[in-house]
Amino acid sequence: MILLDSGVLIGIGNRSDPFRKRALEVQKELEDGGESLILTETVLGEVITLLARRLDVKIAVEFARRLIDNEQIEFIQPEIYEIKMALSFMEKYSLRSYADGLSMAVMEARNIQKIASFDSDFDRNPKIKRIK
Repeated sequence: MILLDSGVLIGIGNRSDPFRKRALEVQKELEDGGESLILTETVLGEVITLLARRLDVKIAVEFARRLIDNEQIEFIQPEIYEIKMALSFMEKYSLRSYADGLSMAVMEARNIQKIASFDSDFDRNPKIKRIK
């Protein structure tokens, strides 16, 4: 299982993103790897919001629909204990992003070791292996 982070997804969805080339390479690696992919509703919301702001609402919504229809991706809603863990991770690792704290909490709670992310904040947690 691999958790998806917003940076990789934004790079895939935004043709002018500076990480686009690497994001497309990561996408191919994930597709070819055959592992199940996990996406939290919080990260999905972050992706939709940023694409809508940077590009256009229609582009953001269409990209979100493609993610939702992708059978390789499992969507999860966080449990209340994971939300509480997210706040603890924000403090423990000095994270300025609730979405990152929640991703760490979901990974901890559900025994997920890998995340597809360009965000080096995840390197602060020694239990996480980042695909970058």
